[in-house]
Amino acid sequence: MREHNMTMTSGGDMCVEETGPGEATAATRVEHELLRGCQSIGGDLTLDGNLGSDLAPLFALETVGGALRILRTSLERLQGIGGLTSIGGELRISDNGLLTSLVGLNRLTRIPGDLVLQDDDALRSLDGLGGVTEIEGRLEVRGHRDLANLRGLGAVRTLTALTIEENGALATLDGLSSLEEVEGEVLVAGHLALDSLRGLESLETIVGDLHIVRDWVLDDLTLRSLTHLCGSVLLARLPRLDSLVGLVLRGPF
Repeated sequence: MREHNMTMTSGGDMCVEETGPGEATAATRVEHELLRGCQSIGGDLTLDGNLGSDLAPLFALETVGGALRILRTSLERLQGIGGLTSIGGELRISDNGLLTSLVGLNRLTRIPGDLVLQDDDALRSLDGLGGVTEIEGRLEVRGHRDLANLRGLGAVRTLTALTIEENGALATLDGLSSLEEVEGEVLVAGHLALDSLRGLESLETIVGDLHIVRDWVLDDLTLRSLTHLCGSVLLARLPRLDSLVGLVLRGPF
């Protein structure tokens, strides 16, 4: 017999849909409304589909015991979820074509899993993540048309991997100024406006590979603090790059 972590609002409505132990999924506005007044969800929370323009029904939500996934919605903003203080797994925000801002996640300080931001075409800023000081998995920022920088992640010091790929307006990596160590691969690829690696000035250690490819105007590889690179280096399809000055590694190796 399956167990369900069921939470009831004061009016007796169901907070958590019976999809598994403590999990909740909302794919329609009606299902979204069933979560109104819920303060805690024991497992994963997945918001997937036409939920309206904001997350107002989640005004009381404080904790999610598992992952938080916001996928393929019509959301324009995340206001309404501003009371959320903790999650227990990855944070994945993907394929939300109208979403312009992550404001509403300001009270999160720790992500005990991956942070994946992918194909949110209208996203302009990561400022709503300014409270995050720890990401215990990988950071992936991929496929954003309007995102010009990575400001909002300035307190994060370590990652298990870093992927920054195909963000059309990205001109700088500013926003990762405290990042010191990546325990796996670093991939920076597919950008039209990125001309340097500015923003990674504090990066000292890459335990995996460093791949920089298809960054069409990149002409400066300076990583002034990098002293340990344990994997290989791949530089490919960088037509503006005519020197490796700046990619100087100082031992021990």
